Amino acid sequence: MDEFVIYTQPIPRQYPHSLRVNRIGYAMKKSNWMDLTFDTCDFSFIMSGSGTYYTGNKKYRIEAPCVLTQWPGESAKYGPDPGKTWDELYI
Repeated sequence: MDEFVIYTQPIPRQYPHSLRVNRIGYAMKKSNWMDLTFDTCDFSFIMSGSGTYYTGNKKYRIEAPCVLTQWPGESAKYGPDPGKTWDELYI
């Protein structure tokens, strides 16, 4: 699968809802770490690889397949093991 990002916000919804999908993306062989506070509810599907997920004062070991959830206002830091990569589908 090739890397991609689809921004769905401008697409009209057949069934409007307050929980809208703004973007869908796929990062292949991702090696960089994310360190940010989300302003939306996000889901990261780790398709292959392993790494670490920090949120608040908790640390979690990640092994694919896995789903990470990022909540509005909550800081998150996560990424693959040092020197390694993972494949990630995010919504």
